[in-house]
Amino acid sequence: MAIRTESECTEPELAALMRAMLASNPAGRRLEIGTAAGGTLKRMMLAYPAAERPSFVVIDPMTYFPGQRAAVEANLATAGIDPGTVEFRVETSARALARALRADERFDFIFIDGNHALRAVTQDLRWTRLLNPGGFVCLHDYEETDRIVIPGVKLALDGFLAHRRHYALREVVGAMAIVEKLDWGAPEVGAGELAAAWGRQLALRWRHSLAKRLPGSPSASATATP
Repeated sequence: MAIRTESECTEPELAALMRAMLASNPAGRRLEIGTAAGGTLKRMMLAYPAAERPSFVVIDPMTYFPGQRAAVEANLATAGIDPGTVEFRVETSARALARALRADERFDFIFIDGNHALRAVTQDLRWTRLLNPGGFVCLHDYEETDRIVIPGVKLALDGFLAHRRHYALREVVGAMAIVEKLDWGAPEVGAGELAAAWGRQLALRWRHSLAKRLPGSPSASATATP
């Protein structure tokens, strides 16, 4: 597969992402879940002068393509960023979260752009329990684009926001959703919600598979399973 070293976000989406990131606590830690080849990570880090750059943590199992970790580090290096300044946690979101909870970690900005399946996005949203009030969580591919339909992100975030008044959807730019955490509150995403997301994902996949077999159904190339 071709490796795209630049961000997969559009410039307006990146601008919205940067506004949220720069509006959060300038000394707070930044978290990216899912980095591909590091294109968006590179842009986020370049938003700060090197001497004032906060800590960046990246969660990614690095199995998206062969040599992914080396490609990310090389991509950062071409922009003059020392890859050693990034804390790479090469593991799944669930395993990394378990460790972070035990360590009682906190973040002021979270960017989610990993696996877009409904259950996976719901799992990634569990990280918001470590987000400080006044911080932002941003999700890419929230809205449908002219390229592809990815319902998992929208379903997961809409369900998350419907039950949590201490979060506010501040803006949607292109396919980028910007959410602010207003205060500590409950409930955060638990095992029950994660199980429900898995069940709904299986049901949606079944419906999607059935629709493809019906006459006049949309081309599989135009949609993606949630």
